[in-house]
Amino acid sequence: MVAQVSNEIPVIMISSTARDLPEYREQARAACLGLEMQPCMMEHLPALDSDSIRASREMVDKADVYIGLFAHRYGYVPEGYDISITEMEYQRAVERGIPQLIFLIHDDVPVLPKDYDRGDAAVKLGRLKERLRRERVVGFFKTPDDLRAQLIQSLAEYRKAPRDLKEPRKKVEWFEALERTLAEQYKIKDTINSGDIAIMYRAEDTFLRRQVAIKAIRPNISIQKEDADHIDQEVVVAASLKHRSLMKVYAARFSEEPHHLIMEFMIVPTNRCSF
Repeated sequence: MVAQVSNEIPVIMISSTARDLPEYREQARAACLGLEMQPCMMEHLPALDSDSIRASREMVDKADVYIGLFAHRYGYVPEGYDISITEMEYQRAVERGIPQLIFLIHDDVPVLPKDYDRGDAAVKLGRLKERLRRERVVGFFKTPDDLRAQLIQSLAEYRKAPRDLKEPRKKVEWFEALERTLAEQYKIKDTINSGDIAIMYRAEDTFLRRQVAIKAIRPNISIQKEDADHIDQEVVVAASLKHRSLMKVYAARFSEEPHHLIMEFMIVPTNRCSF
């Protein structure tokens, strides 16, 4: 599948320290993908400080919205700099003037000693949090699910969704059901495009270590059992065909929800987030 991320899909920069907030970052990623937005997050810092700073800045520059998650770690401070990459990301979002959604961990949340910074890092983190409270309206999260609910509300409002948040929540729940269906072999990474009938994702085949495209039929699109059986048969035939002008079909499921098709992915250069 030759694919390019649609410019109409908002890119959401998810900024936080990584080692202490993996479950929270995962919920933020799922909320973005479920609402047909493209999460942009740095999972691993490049080896060189200059590369880390550049990559971080590029992600913020490509983003339409910045999400900042802050707990009790300040983050990595590159050699020769006074502030962490996490604070640099927030500063760049402020400079660009893009919407900033800020969430701090609640004081009642128990945290392991290893996830607390001390000394100079703790002082800098305290100053950063004071700045965040002063410059922005901040939210406080207690659990990953709590953060997910707040993000759905905030992102839905950004997309000018109706006040009734049942539809955005149902979208995220449908996406999570799709992820569970694919979990044994596939990990969804990005939203490529979306239409009235289907949403296209880029995913990683974790077994064969390759990228694939997943076309998921929207939950409001009804497929009768007879039609689904017929589609499954056609997919089997399509998968058996080989020609350079035909995309490869790897798998499909239309007899049960969520309906989806897994196929070859071919990347096209884009200036959108690709980290």
